[in-house]
Amino acid sequence: MKIAIITEILSGRSGSRVAVELAANLAEHHHVHLFAYDHHTEPITIQYLKKQGVNFTLFPYHRPFHFYRIRPILALARRLRSGRYDIILSFSFLPFMVSAWLSGLPVIHTFQGLQLDAWLEKYLPEQKPSWYDHWLNKLFNKLIIWREQIFFAIADREVAISRFAQKQAEKTFHCPMSQIYIGVDSHLTRQSNVKTAKNHSFTFLSVSRLTPYKGFHSVIKAFSHIHQRYPNVSLIILGSAPKNNYLQYLRRLAGKTSNIVIHTELNDKTLKEFYKKSHVYLTADRYLYFGLPVLEAAWFGLPTIGLKHAALPETVVHGKTGYIADTLADMVIYMEKLIKQPNLAANLGQQAQKRAITLFTWKRSAKQYEKLINNLLKK
Repeated sequence: MKIAIITEILSGRSGSRVAVELAANLAEHHHVHLFAYDHHTEPITIQYLKKQGVNFTLFPYHRPFHFYRIRPILALARRLRSGRYDIILSFSFLPFMVSAWLSGLPVIHTFQGLQLDAWLEKYLPEQKPSWYDHWLNKLFNKLIIWREQIFFAIADREVAISRFAQKQAEKTFHCPMSQIYIGVDSHLTRQSNVKTAKNHSFTFLSVSRLTPYKGFHSVIKAFSHIHQRYPNVSLIILGSAPKNNYLQYLRRLAGKTSNIVIHTELNDKTLKEFYKKSHVYLTADRYLYFGLPVLEAAWFGLPTIGLKHAALPETVVHGKTGYIADTLADMVIYMEKLIKQPNLAANLGQQAQKRAITLFTWKRSAKQYEKLINNLLKK
């Protein structure tokens, strides 16, 4: 089978790795060609794709948008038509989705959730948005929904990355869709000795982009309560693509409590070491449409304590692989419980690791995509 995969960038980071890892696993039995823009391309990702036998084509990216941004859209449409592909898998933004539509080929689009209220992310948690920003936020939310409706109109089949995302799409767009979990195994987690010695002091870890909806301020507040009773524990925050005002806000919060360290823009090798040496993972992410860092932590044997948002109940089994807290006060209680019982934390981490390795692999995801593709092409 000839499969074309369209995506924004070739990167192994965060949600961008979905197209890369799926391509690599589908390439074991199919001819796979990745199409993306040429910006933010990572050499390690290029090497990985070549090793896995995945062909790829990069198109020039022009910013801001002007006439030359149209040329890659048309060029991709021509390549898709001439390549005689059986199916297109879309993980892209709107321009390349237009290319898929122009090609006339069947398209499966992967829905990763609606990132609403993005306009208000410029406000810090303690700030009150103005009335006109509330109005603009509502407008931007409508634009986000309208954009996604275009994806739904073009795609022959939609697939969600979690049951939470599936329910959100079905409620918003009144469109039934499939659901396939993405994998968590990657160059970050593969070939890793997870039995590396832990830090001597009990260490909490939280990883993601440094933006308000990720809830790092809530994590710091929970840790501050714990630190008053257990001064030897520590919290490490690893953040990427920081919003500068939010980063400074977090540093002010962290400065009120010792043993809180905030790192930004770390490489995979350093990130891996922090996963290995920590004891418990924390999250307060409001838009956890899948929870990739949660499952990465699980892969390294860390249980998770998190606020009950979005898809967290799908990635954490309460009382077996971690704890799901209804409130920040509950989160503090669970944190204290695992500090007092490190053997329990280790046991929960082992169960989390076993579940991640069993249920959330790219090989499993690729087989489910293959089944979805075959069902679509038979019709």
